[in-house]
Amino acid sequence: MQEAHGVIIVGSAAIAYGLFCIYRILNFRKWATVEGTVVSAAKTHRSENFQKFEDADIVYEYEVGGRTYRSKTVKAAGEMSSDSKKGRRSEVDQLLARYPVGKTVTVHYNPAVPRISCLEAGGGEAMLICFVFGPLAVIVGYLLLD
Repeated sequence: MQEAHGVIIVGSAAIAYGLFCIYRILNFRKWATVEGTVVSAAKTHRSENFQKFEDADIVYEYEVGGRTYRSKTVKAAGEMSSDSKKGRRSEVDQLLARYPVGKTVTVHYNPAVPRISCLEAGGGEAMLICFVFGPLAVIVGYLLLD
């Protein structure tokens, strides 16, 4: 019974995060813009469950109202990791090529909360996963309650 409640909570949280991603993608176009600068860009690697993943760790800096902010959010709805496979250029490599250190970038930021920012629209992959696995987890949780 405890496991069922946990699965329902995790599924509900995934659905809530998916809704948050939709909110960010829709409001992204209304955000103000300012020029910023990429201050660091590197590929990081991690292993989970015997699988290797790579992430783009891109940090940019921008100024709003005389205050300097730093952010790592590239896509409005968040980034996804990519499989570390040899022989092909991954999305991580493409992001790093698009945002090299020192590059001047257009930063989109929430005028009400300037520390919330991103460089581009997108991130629908995270949203899609939330809306596929979130409801599935909730259904499985309810089935386990019986």
